[in-house]
Amino acid sequence: MRASKQIETDLAQRDMISHICPRNPIQKLKDASFVVHQKRRAQTEGRIGIIKSCFLGTPFRNKGFDSREKGLAWRILAHNLWVLARLDQEQKKKPLLLAA
Repeated sequence: MRASKQIETDLAQRDMISHICPRNPIQKLKDASFVVHQKRRAQTEGRIGIIKSCFLGTPFRNKGFDSREKGLAWRILAHNLWVLARLDQEQKKKPLLLAA
C-alpha cells in the first residue's frame, strides 16, 4: 500500500497511527515506532512470500472468494504445521541439560 494524504487523513480521523512507508521515508525513519513496525512488516512479508511460493501452488485454482478463502486457510495451516515440525526437529538436536 502506498502512503497518500487521503489515507493519512482517514487514519487520523479514526485515531489510528499510520506506519505506511512513504516514497521518501527519511523523515519517518527518525520515529522509533515507525522503524519497529517496518521491521515487523518485513518479517510478515517474508512469511507471506514463503506461503505463496511453497504452499499455494501455481496457479491458485480455487474459484470464488469462499473457495479461495478456504483454500488459503488450509495452506496456512499446512505452513504452520511445517514450522512446528521444524521446531520439534531443532529441539531434538539440542543436547538435554539435566539438573544435578
